[in-house]
Amino acid sequence: MLLPLAAASSFAAEEQIKQPMQLINSLGCKGCHTINGSGATLAPDLTEVGTRMPPQEMANRLLIETNSPAGFMPAYHWLTDEQRLMIGQYLYLLEK
Repeated sequence: MLLPLAAASSFAAEEQIKQPMQLINSLGCKGCHTINGSGATLAPDLTEVGTRMPPQEMANRLLIETNSPAGFMPAYHWLTDEQRLMIGQYLYLLEK
């Protein structure tokens, strides 16, 4: 489980960011979303998503395919629960 970044040592904070960022990059999330000032603007900016929903809800959203006139969000059923929650926790802590 991720610790609040402010409470972690510099090394621990870097390690907390490494795995979820690798997942986010490998999934291509920034091809549509902006995260922390980097990425595209086709879909909502995820930098402050943690102010709107908790990590578990974000993890659950990764299971729901969205196809609307505004855009498409694939479902990531093949990710483990731990991977989805890791992404949710990382996004939740961005604004904290």
